[in-house]
Amino acid sequence: MRAAHAGGEGDTAAAEVQTEPRQDTDATTEAETHVLFWSVEFPASLNSHLPPVHQHQSVSVQYLPPRGLWGSGLAVLTVGCYPGAKKNLKVAKHFEPHTQGRRQLMKASDGDGRFLRPRRDFVPAYFKTYELGQLTERVVAAQHLLRSCNVCPRDCRVNRWENKTGVCQTGRWARVSSAFAHFGEEDCLRGWQGSGTIFFSGCNLGCVFCQNFEISQLAEGRELDANQLAATMLGLQEAGCHNINFVTPEHVVPQILEALLIAIPGGLRLPLVYNTGAYDSLESIRLMEGVVDVYMPDFKLWDPQLCAKYLRARDYAEAARRAIKAMHDQVGELRVDEDGLAMRGVLVRHLVMPGLLEDTRSVLHWLATELSPDTYVNLMDQYHPAHKAETEPQFSEINRRLSRPEFRQALACAEEAGLWRLDGRWPARQ
Repeated sequence: MRAAHAGGEGDTAAAEVQTEPRQDTDATTEAETHVLFWSVEFPASLNSHLPPVHQHQSVSVQYLPPRGLWGSGLAVLTVGCYPGAKKNLKVAKHFEPHTQGRRQLMKASDGDGRFLRPRRDFVPAYFKTYELGQLTERVVAAQHLLRSCNVCPRDCRVNRWENKTGVCQTGRWARVSSAFAHFGEEDCLRGWQGSGTIFFSGCNLGCVFCQNFEISQLAEGRELDANQLAATMLGLQEAGCHNINFVTPEHVVPQILEALLIAIPGGLRLPLVYNTGAYDSLESIRLMEGVVDVYMPDFKLWDPQLCAKYLRARDYAEAARRAIKAMHDQVGELRVDEDGLAMRGVLVRHLVMPGLLEDTRSVLHWLATELSPDTYVNLMDQYHPAHKAETEPQFSEINRRLSRPEFRQALACAEEAGLWRLDGRWPARQ
């Protein structure tokens, strides 16, 4: 199978996906992770822009066989290095699967049919925008934003078009830390073949508790131009992912639009997920109208003083409210297909922080009253101290994990607010 992408005149490339298992057995390291179960060969032009990875890792994984089956097993991950080794990315399976029937949907997913959108009726939002020629207009407008950058609320005004950088540490081209089929996302995104996540490096926030600060604040990753980013999207589609999931896209909206102008005529047909920290400008969200299918903002904190202390952005909550409201105005409540996969709408994440339940209460009340009590919410309990929250005394109050009673109180806050579509893992069919 091949997924070609359109480039300049006479310029084409492809991501080749091989579904035959390899028999690499000389693994030396074990780690808990999730991987893509295909051998994926990227073109040489893309290899030099992919991050280096370790060779021959044996990993315990969740096995996602053909549609409708779930299970687990042991896979051997064999990966080439870049660029000196001149090897392609290789992800191979070598395990004994144990499958079970597809899991049933929960009421929160489709609301007993109220939020069901049949797969046969789905057309990606960007398809019509592209056919009408409006995507080209969006690209031109977005490129203009880069010349005196106001892509996000930081309003740095640096000339990123000439590769200058501001808070996000990103110049003319997007930096990508990794791209793979992610099985740690919500079930409505990961399904049984993974969410095609593209992790962008750099961030316009400065969260002191960031668990991925090497990527977000140190901007580790490689630059990809529009052709290479488009090829990455098409490779994830060809690998069987259910959607393309842009992680931390706030500062690279122009670059995403440029790549879509190439990927769509190249055959892209998956839903697009805008996975954001919610520190977005209204201008960027307007540019993504009729392009994004699923918005997934993470509404972090409410109090301006806490936003300044923990996120390094005093105006965060105000900007997040504006942006999330605009997202909801565009796509409405989350709707899923017959298998519970997200098709269109807003899914809001909120990480419950230790000792900050009043912020949680305010966020959930706002979601229920200003958006809708039918808003789909992932109330997350996995906070653990990281980065500066773990090492600097001034953040000692959040240098602990969330307690079970605190999370139960957060759930009670959601119930009090009238929110009922709370995310949870799909139950197994008996």
